[in-house]
Amino acid sequence: LSLPIDKDFAPRAAPGDRVDLTGVKALIVDDLETNRRIFRDFLETAGARVQVTESAVEALSLLQTLQAQEPFDFVILDLLMPGRDGFQLAEDIRLDPELRDLPLMILTSSARPGDRKLAARLRVNGFLQKPVSRADLLRGVNGILHDRGAGDASGASGKGAKEGGDTTPSPSRELTEGLKVMVAEDNLVNQQVAMGLLKRWGCEVTVVGNGIEALEALKVSIPELILMDVQMPEMDGLEATRKIRKDPRFSSIPILALTAHVLPEERQKCKDAGMDDYVPKPFKPGELRERVEHWARERLGMGEAKESNAEGREAPVTRDAEPGAAEPEAAEEQDSSSPPVLLEEFRATMREAGIESVVDAAVEAYVGETPRRMEALEAAVEAGDWKAVEREAHGIKSGSKNLRADHFGRLLEEVEEAGREGREADIKAAFPELRTAFQQVMDFLNEQGSAPE
Repeated sequence: LSLPIDKDFAPRAAPGDRVDLTGVKALIVDDLETNRRIFRDFLETAGARVQVTESAVEALSLLQTLQAQEPFDFVILDLLMPGRDGFQLAEDIRLDPELRDLPLMILTSSARPGDRKLAARLRVNGFLQKPVSRADLLRGVNGILHDRGAGDASGASGKGAKEGGDTTPSPSRELTEGLKVMVAEDNLVNQQVAMGLLKRWGCEVTVVGNGIEALEALKVSIPELILMDVQMPEMDGLEATRKIRKDPRFSSIPILALTAHVLPEERQKCKDAGMDDYVPKPFKPGELRERVEHWARERLGMGEAKESNAEGREAPVTRDAEPGAAEPEAAEEQDSSSPPVLLEEFRATMREAGIESVVDAAVEAYVGETPRRMEALEAAVEAGDWKAVEREAHGIKSGSKNLRADHFGRLLEEVEEAGREGREADIKAAFPELRTAFQQVMDFLNEQGSAPE
């Protein structure tokens, strides 16, 4: 069956929150791993299939190898890269007969005079200044595909969105779209999960690793919501909040505590420091979204009449309130038939939340960070520094529980509590099993490698 279609017809460019790139294949070229990961997540949450590479040489080779059989629909180029930069790669692409019409977008953090003119001479289709929000990137990509005549996938592919079918934003998405959120969290796994979820909901996210960095970030940009981990190195969340509240410019920013402790006395500490609410850790996507949406409504003057601050809100019934309670019921005892990390369960949770691409990044961060923190924990035990034992055990535990290394997380929780109370004998008695569990977790994750797409 064939139908005549006007050759000049192309779907209208869609705003960033409605762009569906299902079926579109993209290549990202950037020498910085963080940028590659962030931009990949932006595109994948819109449905695109994405490959990444870190250099112009690798990118050109990949394009020349794959373009005849599995062509890319567009390429995103970082401008400032070592070796051959984005302009040189764009020139190489335009000189190749098989690639010369490929849509290109350049991203740059510089503002050099003449760059836009050179981009125009090289027929670069899109040129964006960093930092780039998810909405801006998707609008730009949609624009260059539209101008090419392919249209954006929300009409051109004939397929609906991957999740939910209808690409019209829901009322809750409209609440969080463009919401500027700062996440102050030192654990890399928690950073990845929080950032992935918030960006999925359309938020513009800044991530910092401790209270000092949070104060510095406020000098650059004022967020509309802050998610503040309570226990962080250098400056914890309570002290950072007290300092933030002393500045009149920041007095009205809602600050939500990220904490594993939801007992009344702990919530009171958060309230006394100036925090407005809390999200228990390890957080579930639904719980985090509910609190973010609540404070987005408050910002728009749509807040609920009932009390909803750190003192007045009841602890969520979906999670054990006692800090010593194991996360899932099965974690009370280590089942010898279970893997040391319930990675597929973590993956399923992230898939359900629409951010499965976060899983590999979170595992990579955990494998890179945890051995160093275990060394610091062992050194603290050897030195008899029980405060450092508590701090390091807490830091490892947080990411372990999020990743579903449940048994290891429970052991860390016991060591954390013993460190808080200075129980040297209990700490040293627990360490042989803790070391074994750590090694099992590392071996399992290293054997898994990157999960298949």
